[in-house]
Amino acid sequence: MKLIKQIFHFKGIKIGKKDKTLQKIIVIFLLLPFLLLFGFLTYLLLPQLLSNYILLIVYTILFITVSALATFFFYRLLHIKFWFFKKLENRRLLLRHLTENRIFYPIKRKDRIG
Repeated sequence: MKLIKQIFHFKGIKIGKKDKTLQKIIVIFLLLPFLLLFGFLTYLLLPQLLSNYILLIVYTILFITVSALATFFFYRLLHIKFWFFKKLENRRLLLRHLTENRIFYPIKRKDRIG
């Protein structure tokens, strides 16, 4: 009986620093294809863009707004459609709540080897 309690004793999932940065990592991964496309198109159109600075400014502003809106749309779509991303957002909000209300105290460790 004691062995069964030890095997099935679930203590929960730890919330830590990784939950704070996961949102930023997801946004970077969603933005990465747009940045690669921007770099590739800029490489192809570089002579035309350097000859006309107004076209360069319009091109850059247009690409930044389109990529930001598309990233925001895909980010919201992930949170609406997939349970996993909702769970990550809830963990981030829980970490913020715990740290703001001083319920959660991070463990300060001395120098760790390894």
